[in-house]
Amino acid sequence: MKKSRRGQKVLFLIVFVFMPLTVFITGCDGGAVPPIHNDDLTILAQAVPAEGGDVRINGGAWGDSKNVTVTNGTQVTLEARTSNGYTFDGWYDGSVKVSSNTTYQFIAAANKTYKANFSQNVTQCTITAQASPAEGGDVRINGGAWGDNKIVTVNSGTQVTLEAAKNEGYTFAGWYEGMTKVSGANPYAFNANANRTLRAFFVTKAPDPSLRTRVEPEDLVYIGAFLTPEPLPWAPDAETWEWGGMGMTYNPNGDAESPSDGFPGSIFGAGHDVWNLISEFDIPTPVLSRRKNINDLPLSRFLQPFTDIRGNLFPWVEEMPRMDIELFPSGPSRTPGQLVACWGVHLQDEHEYPTHMVFNSDLNNPNPQGPWFVEGLNPYNGNDYLFSIPEDWADEYVQGLRFATGRYRDGGWSGFGPTIAAINPWRNGNLPLARTVLPSVILLKYSDYYEGEPDPWHEMDGYAHSDEWSGGVWVRAGSKEAVVFVGTKGIGNTWYGNPDGPCMDCENRGWWSDAFEGWFLFYDPADLAKVAQGTLQPWEPQPYAHLNIDEHLFYITSTQQKYHVGACCYDSENHLLYVFESGRGEEERTLVHVWRVQTE
Repeated sequence: MKKSRRGQKVLFLIVFVFMPLTVFITGCDGGAVPPIHNDDLTILAQAVPAEGGDVRINGGAWGDSKNVTVTNGTQVTLEARTSNGYTFDGWYDGSVKVSSNTTYQFIAAANKTYKANFSQNVTQCTITAQASPAEGGDVRINGGAWGDNKIVTVNSGTQVTLEAAKNEGYTFAGWYEGMTKVSGANPYAFNANANRTLRAFFVTKAPDPSLRTRVEPEDLVYIGAFLTPEPLPWAPDAETWEWGGMGMTYNPNGDAESPSDGFPGSIFGAGHDVWNLISEFDIPTPVLSRRKNINDLPLSRFLQPFTDIRGNLFPWVEEMPRMDIELFPSGPSRTPGQLVACWGVHLQDEHEYPTHMVFNSDLNNPNPQGPWFVEGLNPYNGNDYLFSIPEDWADEYVQGLRFATGRYRDGGWSGFGPTIAAINPWRNGNLPLARTVLPSVILLKYSDYYEGEPDPWHEMDGYAHSDEWSGGVWVRAGSKEAVVFVGTKGIGNTWYGNPDGPCMDCENRGWWSDAFEGWFLFYDPADLAKVAQGTLQPWEPQPYAHLNIDEHLFYITSTQQKYHVGACCYDSENHLLYVFESGRGEEERTLVHVWRVQTE
């Protein structure tokens, strides 16, 4: 049967149209030609974002971007590992997720780019900013409202900016986390990665020297006295206040439950001066007894009983001990509840004995630490009194050394006048190893016999070998300021021997004078600053005033009576000066006398 012309035309068109393709595939000679391809393929692996983790291919090195060249048909193994704070989301080929596992295997068939996608963990951090003290200034976070305590919650990794604003009379000392200073910047920015509490620490601004005035004797107003606690009936001599009062410090946080009578806090004091055990007692309202009758005086009570705070330190301190204690002053690096103590003896020729230690205010667990030497002081110079240096003054003049230590007695061996050396066992944040030499800055130091016959002779105006100065305090009251020494001053002629005259082989040897008086001795801190700056020599400052306090003492029986008063301490918030008058036996209970320093 014939095909129609129409059918022939259709067949022709089909053949014509497909003829080129047929020729391309089969070739001109009609032989077969294999498909064109490349046997080498490139596989690329990337970490997205780069900080989210690392990738590797076929067990190679890790990195945020890796590539290999493989043969078509080869098995490829991709691996991913996450960075801290991130989670692995999966392997992606373009926008298509090909695996949720950190390890992904496939047969290479084409050039490929695979991405290991990571996401940052969304955790939240609480950031707290505090003003310390609250009256020192305000803080804010991320430009928010000001206040003395601010808290924000942010996502981990978020930048946080802290700002501090000081109040009048204060300066900003830096941002502290615990006892560690983390920054002095203001504002201070950081990325939040954990809960944090940071304190903006403010310190009292150092008065302008041109505006600073001295504390004068007339600024001290006598308030009255009170009795140290009565010992238990069965108490041994070591646990009594007989012959006590060589060491003393004020604790502003003591006796928190006492009534608000204007005399807050408590006192740590040393009892009988052979053993010098330490106790803590409250502060009753002092009474002014014009009859000098101890029965008129209120009785304080024990808050903590007598305790030997030395432990196995200073076992050699037996002969006529010298000592004092001081509570660590407030500050950003403060270890709460710790005190410093110094120890020495009347005759101490060797340098082998250290002088200072630290102990806890919890007398049930004193945990004594140390002991340490003091740079620049001989065995007589630095172990009889301790007192705090105001923080702003210490930062400005003595590299933050917060304690003043020294001695002023023993017939010229300690010096022909008081010694002051600035120290701080916590200067670097932690206590040093035992028997370390503590760095010091000498602020006051006259000639002494320990270094040989002085030439030239540098001495305090009015010095006598019979002087016995047993305590010191740094007094601030408003813009008024002074360093005050408390002790017994020899008056008139001075000699060595008996009270009635010189001799070298006497039953009752010692340094004597025509008379003795209880004194406050006043030094100007501006002079000590000049010593620290190198514009005055340590022997050049002189006392600018003194105050005879015998009219207030109870136990003065003769003009030649020694040891009128003992140690002292100062309540800087309420401007109260506390001074021991040592009892000399059972019938003379140790007293505490109180003066208020006027601010106007």
